Amino acid sequence: MSSGRSFQRLIQVASRSPAKLLPGLGKRKRTLSGIPAQAAYAKHAKVLAGSSKTADSETKVHEPPKKLVKYYQAAPVNKRRRGFFSQPTENEVRKAKEKGKDDIEEAASSTQADASNSKSNGKKAEEQTEEAEGDVFRNVIHELKDRGLPVEMHYARTTDGYWIPVVRIPAKESRRKLVMHLGMFDDLWSAASLVPSAREDGLDVFLIGNRNCPPFVRDPDASGEYFDYSIDELGLQDIRAADRVISNVVCNELASSQAGNGSKPAFEHIKLVHSMAGAAVFIYLTDCLVRGEAHGISQIIAAGPAGFQRPKGLLGAGSQILRLLLRIPPHWQTITAFPIGLTEETLVSEPIFKALYDVTSLKPLDKVAALALRTVLAGDTSKWAEAIRREHYNPAGMPVVTWKILLHLLQQIKSGRFARFDYGKERNSAIYKDEDPPDVAALYDLLDVRVNFIAGGQDSIVSPKAVQKHVDAILTANERRAARGDAPIDWTSEVLPNMGHLDIIDGDNKEVVACLRKHWQREYL
Repeated sequence: MSSGRSFQRLIQVASRSPAKLLPGLGKRKRTLSGIPAQAAYAKHAKVLAGSSKTADSETKVHEPPKKLVKYYQAAPVNKRRRGFFSQPTENEVRKAKEKGKDDIEEAASSTQADASNSKSNGKKAEEQTEEAEGDVFRNVIHELKDRGLPVEMHYARTTDGYWIPVVRIPAKESRRKLVMHLGMFDDLWSAASLVPSAREDGLDVFLIGNRNCPPFVRDPDASGEYFDYSIDELGLQDIRAADRVISNVVCNELASSQAGNGSKPAFEHIKLVHSMAGAAVFIYLTDCLVRGEAHGISQIIAAGPAGFQRPKGLLGAGSQILRLLLRIPPHWQTITAFPIGLTEETLVSEPIFKALYDVTSLKPLDKVAALALRTVLAGDTSKWAEAIRREHYNPAGMPVVTWKILLHLLQQIKSGRFARFDYGKERNSAIYKDEDPPDVAALYDLLDVRVNFIAGGQDSIVSPKAVQKHVDAILTANERRAARGDAPIDWTSEVLPNMGHLDIIDGDNKEVVACLRKHWQREYL
């Protein structure tokens, strides 16, 4: 939505009744501690089963929007300054121009719809290069090609009309597929550093985007506002749509008639998830299991998975202050369809981005900025200042977080539960068939995949204690399974003592790669 519409919406919601206060932020939520484990499990399984909607089996073939295709085929050329004072060197601009034509041709040949699109618009490579200036600096396609990797583009359409990029680095002869879903602000970039190691191990790799990331594309006739979604939709819609595309592509290649013996899948689907994507994939998986929907997942490697986060230091204090502010007029918690971040929706996005880039680039301000970020993030040792300077970030193309995602996180912090979004008793009853949102961790009893948890010892965003709560839920689930005579969930847990939140998915860190490799190298078929 435009900035004008955003401001108008702020005025409208500021006058709403206090009765509209978001539930879960100002009241004590009932936890599972006072409910017998088996009863809690049965209750929440019934709630989720009653609330879930079966995904449409789309028979209609949808062409990906031109805006989305163009975003991933654009050349990495941009003449604008990245900061007020710092900017790309002349050598960087020259190299980008030299590569521009080749990058466009290569990216177009690797996508499903790019070739026909290029013919239809009849534009020369030089003209497309000029169009790209001012729109993108670099995206994951350019990074993968710089690493000498083949790229194949697919696009997934969700049932609510959003379009998600599915980037494949193919090893089509392999029946082992590594599917990466990363965090809130990553935009596929960190995953690119892990691809070479996975390729060396013979894995067919898929990098999955989400609706948090540019270019923010959905069907023109989709209902509601673009940024009206929580973590639930990232799992139930985005991950489900991407998995459907992967299954269709891979099964067609493997000839589904040879789909395996008995209940074994046609291919081994290994998910590597990080941060908020960890919470989203468990929401999606438990939803599938409750409804009896085939998910095809063999293994989940969860690095710093969200769900039980308990922020510390200034970050924790900020979350507490925000919870208090949300309880007083104007009732900002009702503004769920609003992006928080640097996007074209925000008039001040460009000066803020330029200032951040300068502060993290110019000496000695870069050291001050790094110290300030580490202080705010309660000592997390990740290289946050370097992350801000990544080449794919620019004021028109930054990933965002929505108010509704922020509220979802605050609900989880307040309640101490890994639960679905709390809409309030009335709406919960209509959506979930219960006044309380389903507890996702209470459904771990149903898990039928191997789970490997990895925590960073210096991670203050999702601390080792927060990851341990996922492990505790697994242990509780295994106790219930043992009482029924069922096999236990296959799981492992590991802490990398020197790693921060971003470090645990850094493909250039030998310790991280060694840890991940020992998990994804295990054979299941």
